[in-house]
Formats: sequence, structure tokens, C-alpha cells
Amino acid sequence: MRIPSNREFTRITPSAFSYHRFKSYVSDCRAVLLPSFGGPHLLELRSNVQVPQLKPHEVLVHTRAVSVNPLDTRMRAGYGRSIFERLLPLILGRDISGEVAAIGASVTSVTVGEQVFGALHPTAVRGTYTDYAILSEDEVTPKPDSLTHVVCCSVMIIK
Repeated sequence: MRIPSNREFTRITPSAFSYHRFKSYVSDCRAVLLPSFGGPHLLELRSNVQVPQLKPHEVLVHTRAVSVNPLDTRMRAGYGRSIFERLLPLILGRDISGEVAAIGASVTSVTVGEQVFGALHPTAVRGTYTDYAILSEDEVTPKPDSLTHVVCCSVMIIK
């Protein structure tokens, strides 16, 4: 998969042109999936995992760093089974730091190419253990230049 430069990404709008231009670059990615609840040996790295279309207030983040936090390990072991079991396989992960690859039509707080970090809501179905994660606009914030991506994705754990 060819990763385009920042100039080649466009704002995602309802028009077919911008959506197809985006989709031609990032229609799938790699992700770590959990096919069933249990130990860490169950996690699988899969290619060709579909990237969903962005909604108006969503941000597509090209992942630079993620963290494994206590909620991720509890969910992997079966915490929330009644909610998540029917959704298996799951992409776990809540915390992320990376670069904005695309934005929904109504996003105003971040721009394509901007370095950001954030955390998904604990009940999010699609997590951050993926090359491209989708977060809502209010779940990301600009990354300070003085901090690395690794530090930023771990900030959410100690917050």
C-alpha cells in the first residue's frame, strides 16, 4: 500500500470525488484482532482489515504509537463479554498518538498532517491497535512538539 504525502490527502466530504480519492489510498490496513476472549496468545496480526468511511465529526489517525492499558488486558480476558462477544473479532486499544490522515466534513479542531494524541471511549468497538484508527474530533488533541508519540499515548493511562 502506497502512503501518500500530506498534500495528497483531502477533507472527507459527502461528495463522491473526495471520498473516492481518500478511499483509493486507505481502504484497508493492518490491525491486531482478538478473535476470542482469553490470553495474549490469541491476538492476531491481520492484513487487509477494512477502514470504515469517516463520519462528519471523525478523524482518521495514522498510528505512530499505541499503549496497552489495564482496560485492554481486562477486555481481552473477557471483561464486557456481554457487550462485545457478539462483535468478535475485536480491535482492542484505547490510547493513540499519530498523524491526522483525513478528517470528516465537519471537523474544525485539527487539520490533515497535524500530530495528535487521544483516547477512545471505553465502549468503542473499533480500537487503536491498527495502522489507521478512527476517533471523534473531541477525542483527539494536538501533540506538543516537546513530547514523543510514545510518551503521548501513555499520557492517557496516567491522566
